[in-house]
Amino acid sequence: LRRRYSGFCPSHCYDRHSTVSKILAQQEYCGDIINFKTCSKSFKNKTRYANPEDKWMIFKDVHEPIIDRETFEQVQKFIGKTRRRNPKPENWERNMFCDLLYCADCGKKLWFNIKHDKEDIPFFMCGNYHGNRGTCSSTHYLRADAIEQVVMLELRRLSKCLCDDEESFATLLANKTNADILKEKNTLRVNCKSVLFAVSRCRSCALSAMRTMYRAN
Repeated sequence: LRRRYSGFCPSHCYDRHSTVSKILAQQEYCGDIINFKTCSKSFKNKTRYANPEDKWMIFKDVHEPIIDRETFEQVQKFIGKTRRRNPKPENWERNMFCDLLYCADCGKKLWFNIKHDKEDIPFFMCGNYHGNRGTCSSTHYLRADAIEQVVMLELRRLSKCLCDDEESFATLLANKTNADILKEKNTLRVNCKSVLFAVSRCRSCALSAMRTMYRAN
């Protein structure tokens, strides 16, 4: 049957390369269950770390497979022969502003890009731009050399201020440092109050439950 093309498809309909690659590498689709693929260093640390394959616990043929094992193994052999091409030597070095620039509208990071036809003009753009299936309405295109010029101008202005009036510059820097310390103290004070309030509520609930149990007995 012919299907009508609406001309629009929401962003979640697109399958990214990483998603497809992950699906092709999922052994669970063969009917297996794999435990201990990740681990944590401490119960306080919520970050999960990948375990080496020799520490995995694999239980085969536990549930109904989606694909047969022979097909899965053939795909793994094909993927194993495929290697990603290394980037060009001139593109190995990251820009010094990577992971430091954020979009003024949506707050997402600005991505560093180099076009093949304009390799001498590296630039940053919003990683959440809707043209790349994001939600931000603008690319926020910023050339890397323009950012460097702005930073250099600001550094020259600060150095001139330091040379012209060293005492005022030192006072301004001290005030900023004190303001940052005060802000951090206020944040810690608010967090402590929240923790104490939560502990107080838990204690009250526990006492109320104990009284209810005592009366019931």
